[in-house]
Amino acid sequence: MSLFISHGAPTLLLNETPAHRFLKQLGGELPRPKAIIVISAHWESDQLQVDHTAQHDLIYDFRGFPKELYEFKWPVNGDPALAEKIQAHLAARGFQATLTSGRGLDHGAWVPLALLDSNAAIPIVPVSLPVDYDERALWALGKALSDFEREGYLLIGTGSLTHNLRALSPNWNAPSHPDVAPFVDGLKEILEGAERERIINWRALPYARNHHPSPEHFLPLLIAAAAPGKAQRLHQSIEYGALAMDCWSFGQPALA
Repeated sequence: MSLFISHGAPTLLLNETPAHRFLKQLGGELPRPKAIIVISAHWESDQLQVDHTAQHDLIYDFRGFPKELYEFKWPVNGDPALAEKIQAHLAARGFQATLTSGRGLDHGAWVPLALLDSNAAIPIVPVSLPVDYDERALWALGKALSDFEREGYLLIGTGSLTHNLRALSPNWNAPSHPDVAPFVDGLKEILEGAERERIINWRALPYARNHHPSPEHFLPLLIAAAAPGKAQRLHQSIEYGALAMDCWSFGQPALA
């Protein structure tokens, strides 16, 4: 099984919104994986990279948020052996990936994963989002990474189903912007359909360019959705009027 998690604003970690409560609950319901392979919207790279750090530091890559976020600690381990295995597997599938270390986890990774695993018990191997990959290449990358699911690893893409920062309300529980539903509903129809690969043409969805002026928060969904098996929306909510906080699973088991 793979997951796509909308991580929203960094304050997702602090504010007990529906998405916050859902992720904490999900962490107790999912079968515990041997490790998590995570692709975050906030780690873009010129070339595909796999992080083989033994213990991750946190990157506080945001400004103007409560001091509790900058003081938060989450001493989670990496898995260097798994990182090397991922690199070798990707090479066998035609992808050239380099190993790197010491980067740290960006908030797109550690905020939602700390809610899933508050005890930092599950090792994490980050894989970068290569900027020179088009949608079809990212779909193929997702298929290659999904091979690790059969060995007991969990693949997670983390971004935001919608990411129109210009339309944000200052209140997290503000009414939904009218452009959100047409995009989210169109996406749901594709993901639950028989030809899920149509998602590579996501820019044709209503208001797609409004919700994603730049694509990095959407592209991790392509990687997660490439995993075989049933698509299931596990959670839907809206924060700040314009951030769709949907979480999707692909494949089985969806829940323990």
